[in-house]
Amino acid sequence: MLRRCALLAGVLVVLASLPCTLAAQKEAKAVKYVRFQAGQTTAYGVVEGDMVRELSGPFGQWKPTDVQHALKDVKVLTPVERPTKVIALAGNYRDHLGDKPPAEFPQPFYKLPSCLIASGEYIDLPETTEDVHYEAEVVIVMGKKAKDVSEKEALNYVLGITCGNDVSARIWQKADVQWWRAKGSDTFGPVGPYIAAGIDYGNLDMALRVNGEVRQKTNTKNMIHNIAQTVSFISQHVTLEPGDLIYTGTPGRTQPIVEGDVVEVQIEGVGVLKNKVVGGTAAGKQKELIRRKIPVAASLSAAEFSKLARSETGPSLNTLPNQPLSLLLFALRPGEGEAKQAEFRNLGTAPPKPADIAKEIYRKLAGASVAPDYATFIHGDRTTAIECKIEGDTAKGSVSFEAPGLYAGKVQFVAKRTGDDWQIEEFSLPAYGAKTVRDSDGKWKATMRADGN
Repeated sequence: MLRRCALLAGVLVVLASLPCTLAAQKEAKAVKYVRFQAGQTTAYGVVEGDMVRELSGPFGQWKPTDVQHALKDVKVLTPVERPTKVIALAGNYRDHLGDKPPAEFPQPFYKLPSCLIASGEYIDLPETTEDVHYEAEVVIVMGKKAKDVSEKEALNYVLGITCGNDVSARIWQKADVQWWRAKGSDTFGPVGPYIAAGIDYGNLDMALRVNGEVRQKTNTKNMIHNIAQTVSFISQHVTLEPGDLIYTGTPGRTQPIVEGDVVEVQIEGVGVLKNKVVGGTAAGKQKELIRRKIPVAASLSAAEFSKLARSETGPSLNTLPNQPLSLLLFALRPGEGEAKQAEFRNLGTAPPKPADIAKEIYRKLAGASVAPDYATFIHGDRTTAIECKIEGDTAKGSVSFEAPGLYAGKVQFVAKRTGDDWQIEEFSLPAYGAKTVRDSDGKWKATMRADGN
């Protein structure tokens, strides 16, 4: 009897420890590969804590060696030296599509292998264009040759995933028939640092930071077409080779990067891809830095607005109060006369035909008809940010403006609807105590503080 009890107790102990054992086995499958250089040696390795164990053998079929290096002492290279192809997906997150419906199947395009750079290398902005954006992305690294594979089989051909930044020149992207330079210019393909395998690719947090500020955040479960679907679809038309890379699309909204920015893409279980930005045009850099400097405010109290106005960076749209208001945002590019892209961003209750209202107010204030676009409009070296709140037939707002080395300030205005048009009734310069009001006869009357400051 005692023997039976002892045997039963032993069985129970084994059964109780089995889930932990299985979990440990599952966790043990997770691995990070790295392509690195140590002295004159270039090799693949597996990351083991703060060490790298050198591997030998064909790509994706490596065997461990006894050679180890301190991770801090090696130079991390791009995960693949010469992929036969670099493919990327357009519109693979719903929050990046805006009002567009998702595509029935993945929408691939090509980047150039020559655009790839490793973590720690520089994103070099061209001198011949502006408005270059970041795009955080999961990048698939193929481990085996794949042709006509099913979704069920697809992951068997994937070595792992890594972090990617699909750097994109928006002006070229919109103007050119193909995206060969908009997406494939030199240094436009940061990728790395590690290839992560044996993890759940379908449920990983991903974030992008610029100078430490989070600009993009999502989870891979939000992909429209997951990794298996993407690999299977592409393999029906294009043979995927070991080492080929597939950028899988970016989430949410993106913004420009400029010289001096440090861009980080972090994916759970993979690591952090970090690149500094250099180069670019002087005008492009000035525009973006001014855009970040001038705060965007709407329907805030005088104290709140004053506090924001004194801040160095100002709030983003996502940090503004969630209340019924309408933010009219503009961009006017030098030499173009009017912004070609238009967008109305509403935080709360939208007034009727907001784009038309914005055009009319803008025409009165700046002498040009243009639909809302960005947080600022820029003409030459003069930059202006407009905010406006519309209540019935009255529009109240302000214009913050800056011309480097010349002047900076803010004008407040009140406009009234007259039929289908809008008419400025009052404007003032609070900093100088100056106010100009249209009287009942349509004449302007101006007042200023007695001290004349």
